[in-house]
Amino acid sequence: MSKRRRKNKQSTSIWLVLVIAILGTFFKGNDIHQFVSNLTSQGIPQTTKSVKSVEDTQLSQQTFKSGGTAYIYVNNNKSTLNPADWKKNQIIYGNLDRLNRTTQATGYLSRVNLVKSNTRTSQTWNPTGWHQKRLTINGKTTEIQNRGHLLAYSITGKFDQNGNFNAHELGSLDNPKI
Repeated sequence: MSKRRRKNKQSTSIWLVLVIAILGTFFKGNDIHQFVSNLTSQGIPQTTKSVKSVEDTQLSQQTFKSGGTAYIYVNNNKSTLNPADWKKNQIIYGNLDRLNRTTQATGYLSRVNLVKSNTRTSQTWNPTGWHQKRLTINGKTTEIQNRGHLLAYSITGKFDQNGNFNAHELGSLDNPKI
C-alpha cells in the first residue's frame, strides 16, 4: 500500500512538471511579448512639435542638488501673461509631447472658477519617503510641494473637458485635460 501511494505521488509530480513546462513554453511566445518588443523597437512616433525659448533651454540645463535651493525664479518672478488677452475664463492646453506627457497650460481664471468645498472631492498628497523643503516667505513658513495637479483642480472648476468656461460644470478629477 505504501509503495502504491509513493508511486502515485511521483507520477503526479511528473505530470505537474510536464504541464508547467508546456504552459511555460506556450506563454513564452505569446502575442503580448511580441507586441511589446515590436513597439519598443519601432519607438513612439513624434506627433507634436515643441518650440523652446532660450529660457526653457537654460531651465533644462539646471542641476538641482540635494540640500540646495528647491526653487528658482523664472522671468525675474514676473508673469508673462498679457491681461489684454483675458477675454473670457478659459484654459488653453498645450499638446502632449511624443511620450504622451503634458506640456503647458495657460489659464485665465477668476473667483467663479474656485471649486466649492461641498462639491470638491477629498485630496490628500503624502508621497512615500518625501522630505518637505520648508521656506519662509514674508515671515510665514510653508512647505514647497509639487501639488500642481491638486491646485489645478481646486481653481479650475466650471470648465468643460475642452477648457471652456461653463457655469453649470462642477469640474472633475476625471477631466482628461485637468
